[in-house]
Amino acid sequence: MLKEREDLNLYLDYSNNVFNDYDLLFFENCTPIISTELSFRELKELQDQNFAVFSHGRVVLMNTKYLFLPKQLKDEKRYIFPTRKEHNYSQILNSKELGLFEDIIQLRDAGIKQFYFDLDHNVSSTLELYKSILANEKPEINKKDFTRGHFERGVE
Repeated sequence: MLKEREDLNLYLDYSNNVFNDYDLLFFENCTPIISTELSFRELKELQDQNFAVFSHGRVVLMNTKYLFLPKQLKDEKRYIFPTRKEHNYSQILNSKELGLFEDIIQLRDAGIKQFYFDLDHNVSSTLELYKSILANEKPEINKKDFTRGHFERGVE
């Protein structure tokens, strides 16, 4: 059993690739952050909605034990991938931040009530923005450097 103490709220990282109701059943004693590869259609079809949706931040593309990565990597298409150190390993992050913004309303209306934010800058203002969106206000949002990830199409 993953969780033996009832007074702990245990969240399972999205890198565990929880994709379906069978996975959710297996992890019944914790709250998984559902796979970032699922579309909105796939998320709302899940029977068990005891999960959190990654809603804002940089998605980790790779973990590595190599500790000497530069602060960013550039690929042949000139996309820049930030890196960060976590404990005794490094992470390569997506070139664009995920930002679901108003899409969070669709999630809430579909019965999804838990949202995950991986923030390392503008924490207060980002959380205030989402609070105002959830309060049905219409804040001005600059979405220029953000992606919606797989929200529309999922992974085929």
